Amino acid sequence: MGCCDLCWNNDKQGAGVKSRSDNGMKVVTNGGQMTMELDVLPDQEIHLGTRKPEEEQNVAETEEDPAGNKTDKLPQALAAVAANLMILTVGSLLTWTSPANPMLQKDDSPFRITDHEGAWVGSLLALGSVFGGPPFGWLVNRVGRKLTILSLAAPVTVSWILTISTRSVLWLYVARFIAGLSLGGVSFVVPIYVAEVAEPSVRGPLSSITQVAYNTGILYAYAVGAVGNYMLLNFACLLLPILFVLVFVWMPEAPQYCLAKDNRAGAAKALQWLRGKTANVEQELQHLKEEADEAAKNEGSLSDLMKDKIQGSQRSKVLPQYVAALAANLASATAGCVLGWTSPALPKIKDTPENEGWVTITENESSWIGSLAPLGSVCGPFLAGYLADKIGRRMTLLGTALPFILSWALLSFASAPGLMYFSRLLLGIAVGMVFTVLPMYVGEISENRVRGSLGSLMQLLIVGGILFEYVLGPYVSYTALIIGSGLFPIFFAVAFYFVPESPYQHIANGQVEEAAKSLMWLRGQNRKNVQEEINSIQASLEETLQNKSKLSDLIATRGNIKALYLSLGLVTFQQLSGINAVLFYSQDIFRASGSSISPAVATIIVGVVMFLASAVTPLVVDKLGRRLLLLVSAIIVLGVYFKMSSDPSSVENIGWLPVVSLVIYIIVYSIGFGPLPWAVMGELFPTNVKSNASACTAAFCWFIAFFITKFFGDIAEALGSHTAFWIFAGCTFIAAAFVFFLLPETKGKSLQEIQDILNK
Repeated sequence: MGCCDLCWNNDKQGAGVKSRSDNGMKVVTNGGQMTMELDVLPDQEIHLGTRKPEEEQNVAETEEDPAGNKTDKLPQALAAVAANLMILTVGSLLTWTSPANPMLQKDDSPFRITDHEGAWVGSLLALGSVFGGPPFGWLVNRVGRKLTILSLAAPVTVSWILTISTRSVLWLYVARFIAGLSLGGVSFVVPIYVAEVAEPSVRGPLSSITQVAYNTGILYAYAVGAVGNYMLLNFACLLLPILFVLVFVWMPEAPQYCLAKDNRAGAAKALQWLRGKTANVEQELQHLKEEADEAAKNEGSLSDLMKDKIQGSQRSKVLPQYVAALAANLASATAGCVLGWTSPALPKIKDTPENEGWVTITENESSWIGSLAPLGSVCGPFLAGYLADKIGRRMTLLGTALPFILSWALLSFASAPGLMYFSRLLLGIAVGMVFTVLPMYVGEISENRVRGSLGSLMQLLIVGGILFEYVLGPYVSYTALIIGSGLFPIFFAVAFYFVPESPYQHIANGQVEEAAKSLMWLRGQNRKNVQEEINSIQASLEETLQNKSKLSDLIATRGNIKALYLSLGLVTFQQLSGINAVLFYSQDIFRASGSSISPAVATIIVGVVMFLASAVTPLVVDKLGRRLLLLVSAIIVLGVYFKMSSDPSSVENIGWLPVVSLVIYIIVYSIGFGPLPWAVMGELFPTNVKSNASACTAAFCWFIAFFITKFFGDIAEALGSHTAFWIFAGCTFIAAAFVFFLLPETKGKSLQEIQDILNK
């Protein structure tokens, strides 16, 4: 018999005690020493602190499936596929107009529609989806996931019945809007259901069925539409919601919903169906019950989407800031639509055989339409700066949705250049307001470590709006492009409504408790944990808010003067890089270059590259710093301009070169001089002058943009485009020197630390 002794000190003194158990272990305590003796047979191995090898496999199996039971994945797959038949149904809705609209313009169609009416038919589906989300979001927690998904079939079915029976374009409008209600609900209700019925091991694959179903529905409409029979297409699409109801009605409710309604028996029945008849679901049911009890402690609301946090998670502390910044930057996407609209839109209404709009414009009128938005942007910053201090950053930014919506509405009905001028001027005012208030808001809600990343989102979303225009513009009518652009301010207003005001603004107004609530939302922390930051903000504002801000305060201190000339310099070089000339007239530039690539396709390429490049900046700006990215941007842009400024005749046989050159230019611009001047501006100025400073900087920026946009075409026509590019190249060289010698690094510094640097 072998013996293994494990000894440890015992705090208590005692007489020697000896005991022995049936499993061969005896414990001896004597004084302060305790000894455990294990009887071991000669052929036994001792494994201390680990398991026997043959036990490891059993343990692994147990850890993988604690109850030791096998679950059936097939029922879960069936439920997911059945639910996604509704996704397939709306997929056919999305592309129905592609084959249907041309059919409705033929002589033998049930009724004929114009291009303008076809644009409304296509866009009303999206408009309906805006209003479809909230009611189905309410239903999903009131009647359950299953009944809500089933109810999604009702608007679609009614829509197809109307489409089949109507002989009026007005009722077709109604049908498409009603169908859009289902589109607004299906995009989130079906994923909720699939995620709740699936085990973690198969949740990813089952969730990916959604995209497959969308694409299948799209392909279905294309394939049936290729036959060329309008009624056949409609009846074929009507079959889809009927098929969905017949299949999905047999599926179970999500067990999570049953537990949320205290229906444990219903949850057990649903879970048993989903996991298989032989599976032991009691352990999973108990786990789901605990989750449901935890979630039910507080009544849910829309604002709870922003409040929930995971304790101890670093990610949870920055996520609300990203949500707020993204919601705010939907205004940037709206502004991007304004900037990118002219490139695909103006060729559609110029005095050419390809004219497809309600109005015909000359080249001179075209240049005014392009340049009046930047001119309006000169006025917008001063209005925004005044309002930002009076009613707050949030309300000012939210208010920009009104001129955006009004302008796009006017533009859709404009039948004369004069009304188009007014619409573009009003759009420009709104853009100028966004460019002024947005950097202020994002800079004030962000922690030091993510301020650069969040500030860079502005350029990313601007480019997203531009890309939307570039991609959609060449393939839809003039009116449809306007309607699509007009949806962006609506999306922005809905999303940004639920975001809090800047804590700096609250404290500046003496609203400390409101500032605390805002910080708790933004940081994902409780009241106690945000007190230190509140104290820091109060300290930084105490000195700067002693006197009422005046325009003259911009030059009252050394730090303000530095911040002003640095901000003005950065936005000046941003515009003198020629970006607005490129964006506003990209199709004309490619057409004039003689490139073998279609101007529309080349413009889309540039837009996609610009979007992807802009996505890089938030990832690297807080690691590499602002100065380095601005320097690299300026130097490479300079090199590209030297290439682009060469005699066009030398590249006439290599049509790809203009596209490649412009792509390189767009990449480096989007990483450096595109996003960073605005991000840096939001960091440089103290709170008491930030409104006036931002207004002056943005106005100056757009004043330069107006002249470049208005007269680029004149310079290119009189002296050649290469001369214009030489001018831009010279400005970029000066920009590189400006950044290298004058701009301080702000990476990782608090707003107060930046002020200390500037005031040295």
